[in-house]
Amino acid sequence: MLNTTPVVPGPISESLAGALDQADRLSAVHPDDLSFPWVNRSRGEVVLTAVTAAGREQAASFRASVPVRIEEVRHSRSYLKHIMDSAIGRQNQAGVTVWATFPDAEHNRIILEVTSLPQSFVAQLAAAYDPSALALVAARDPGSGPQ
Repeated sequence: MLNTTPVVPGPISESLAGALDQADRLSAVHPDDLSFPWVNRSRGEVVLTAVTAAGREQAASFRASVPVRIEEVRHSRSYLKHIMDSAIGRQNQAGVTVWATFPDAEHNRIILEVTSLPQSFVAQLAAAYDPSALALVAARDPGSGPQ
């Protein structure tokens, strides 16, 4: 569990942004072999994340105007996307609303922003998904109005 929602860092260079966009499109075309790419800001590189041997081959053939590194990861883009699509909304059994989901590509997981974190909900998630693919943040739903 995370104490707060991760802070989105400032903008990246046009060349990094272009390479990240290209890497993201490659990942979308091969979602079972690759996962979400990300930018290592301190190194100024795009990191392609491969899940399978075919993904490693796809990543190795990727060319960009910036440095590129290939990292082996556990969870494919399709698996992480499945979590995002199926976990969003009201979780009736646990009485929790998952009001935002987004990839945390650097850590090869999905962040779920939820209204609360009862143990029954955490257990429900752990039974349904690989726990290493999830990070949970209890935060107020921005659509719920002023406090």
